[in-house]
Amino acid sequence: MKNYIILFIIIFNTIACSDKKNEIKEFHETINVKHKNKMGISIYYQEENVKKPTIFFLSAATTDRRVYTHLYHHLVQQGYVVVGLSTQSFASDYIMNHFYDALLFGKKFCNEKGIIDETRIGLAGHSSGAGILPSLGYKLFTEDKLGENGRFIWGASPWIDFQHQKNMKLPKNTNFVTELFEDDYSTDPRIYLDMYKHINVEHKTFIMAKEGGNHQTIFYPYPRELVKKTIYEPITNLASFTFRGKNKEMIFSKKEINSKYLKIEAEGTLPSMRDYKLMLDKFRWSKSSFGCKPTPNYAPNPREKECMNYTNK
Repeated sequence: MKNYIILFIIIFNTIACSDKKNEIKEFHETINVKHKNKMGISIYYQEENVKKPTIFFLSAATTDRRVYTHLYHHLVQQGYVVVGLSTQSFASDYIMNHFYDALLFGKKFCNEKGIIDETRIGLAGHSSGAGILPSLGYKLFTEDKLGENGRFIWGASPWIDFQHQKNMKLPKNTNFVTELFEDDYSTDPRIYLDMYKHINVEHKTFIMAKEGGNHQTIFYPYPRELVKKTIYEPITNLASFTFRGKNKEMIFSKKEINSKYLKIEAEGTLPSMRDYKLMLDKFRWSKSSFGCKPTPNYAPNPREKECMNYTNK
């Protein structure tokens, strides 16, 4: 009987320790940055003093970064540290600088906890948060030399990168993915297609999420299958290939992948002319103001000319 009790205690402690190890810890803070803006920072991880690849996620416009918590939790469970970032005021003139300042704060916290592997860094974002990823990637990957053993950019429905100039080149080993949703036509497709086309890296691909995916899909964990197939799986496969050298053909394929939920273009290629015209027609039909030439409330688009004269080839 005594032996059974001892065995029960060992099993119970093992399960308890395992649950504690797998528990997701959270840190939330709001900080002041330059130009009178406030940035929200949320950090998700499992263990202290265990360095892991770290993914920084930039939220859309003034959307609170915690809206995407379901995605953060999924990525943490895949073995990553996630830092969610959001801005309280848009401030297009300095938006990349604001996110950079907040990212440095998050990086400092992660270093103090011993949880960040600075040689393996991913940048992800949504809408305007996705739009500024090329200039932020230049700052982190080219200037700061982060991600030497693995770096990626994944942008969902990106808008304008107000700070990006032609001479801001990303390292060739930056894995670059642009994803759009078939029922998301609030943003001029020439913006993200131009951005995708001029990014000169070894691996890049363009993804279309189908089955009714739209600008709001990434906000919620439901409908479960749609979110799993169009959000979780693409970014997980991208991170797996970037940081572990696995699942390359599931994200960067030599041939087009066309499934029920996703259309992944062959590596390095643009969507077909048919798909491009369909995207542009939907945008024009929607009468959205989020075009190549932003309204007077925003800073100029540094690639406005290329965007307005965009050709899909």
